[in-house]
Amino acid sequence: MAADLVGWEPAYIRSVQYPRVLKYARVSGVVKLQVSLANDGTVAEVKTISGHRSLAETATKAVKAWRFRRTCQSSDSVNQVEMEWRFVLEGSCRGNNCEQSFEVTMPATVTVTSEIPQVEI
Repeated sequence: MAADLVGWEPAYIRSVQYPRVLKYARVSGVVKLQVSLANDGTVAEVKTISGHRSLAETATKAVKAWRFRRTCQSSDSVNQVEMEWRFVLEGSCRGNNCEQSFEVTMPATVTVTSEIPQVEI
């Protein structure tokens, strides 16, 4: 497992909406990504370690837009972290008016939550 991001802090975090088609399909779960930073704080590389492919694509697209800044110029800084993205469906809603939330617990946990849309037949 990669270490925490020592010597870095987030400068910009792009939030994520639960993908509509995945909500209706009731797809949820945990995605693990290995994220590597370039020296300028951009995300250089993202590798999927585990998780549902479509959820991993959503998480990867979002994290590639994140930016970080150095908190120190130490040689002890670590440019790689394993992140856990939790996609959670709970409760219920009608139509497209589902409550959603996005929470980041630094350095490495992201939770994207949505109510479950009811499908009327």
